[in-house]
Amino acid sequence: MRITTEPELSEPGLSEPELSELGRSEQGVVRILDMSIELALSRWTNPSPHFSHGQDLRSSDRGLLSAFYGGLVKSSEHNWQNAGRVLVDRTDIRILFDSYQLPLPVRSLDACCREIDCFVREHFFPNWHVFRPNFNASANASASANNNSSGGASDRGVSTEFSAPTSPEVLSQSWINFFTQEIFGGEEYESGSRLLLFFLCPMLPIFPGLSTVGRDHTVPIGRESADILDNFNAQSFLPASVQNGEDGIPVQWALTNSNWWMRRVLWEREQILKTGRT
Repeated sequence: MRITTEPELSEPGLSEPELSELGRSEQGVVRILDMSIELALSRWTNPSPHFSHGQDLRSSDRGLLSAFYGGLVKSSEHNWQNAGRVLVDRTDIRILFDSYQLPLPVRSLDACCREIDCFVREHFFPNWHVFRPNFNASANASASANNNSSGGASDRGVSTEFSAPTSPEVLSQSWINFFTQEIFGGEEYESGSRLLLFFLCPMLPIFPGLSTVGRDHTVPIGRESADILDNFNAQSFLPASVQNGEDGIPVQWALTNSNWWMRRVLWEREQILKTGRT
């Protein structure tokens, strides 16, 4: 199988019968993956058109991962003090929610940030060995990414050993539920909770666009395309900034030592299959 990274994104959306027929053929599965990769790469680099008129790079996926996970790593290096500020700022939450056109919580964002701060300090400390970058390994991250060009989807997650007596999947769903109900205040904020944790905790097996978590949803597709995606190596299509070592160590490490990028590409694939958007 050969996947290109130059799909034609200018053609009109597909009708449901056309999309169904396309998704059943090997050529169609590859074509949809091509489009998914291209859209994910664009979203990584370019600002969201839904925030600050598309002029603020903080609203790109690269900017969001740097703000949330990068900020968390920076705070951990200073004993979680963050110069007296909360670990997740209300501005970052506003940028995230606006960028993806999600409703902001009715509750005060300052109150939400204080609760996120308490949650991180209580729950991340015992599991920080899972989330923190390996700085020695990160120095050669781009070389590792270039060499990691084989293996199925099930082989690309990092080994996560949590101190809590539970699996990463159960932990992820528990945290999503807590953010949704206790921090943001209602089921209508589940998408925002899932998205925030996707950028805050890249090691957790969270798919932003799905209502479930875990390895069973690494390939959220029909049987016809399962074999193709089983051999799909998203690491071969990492953003150029990652391959060239241009991103900070936390971002570099997250994309080369977890399947975060694969989940991001498959999120675009899910949107294409739902909407027919090409």
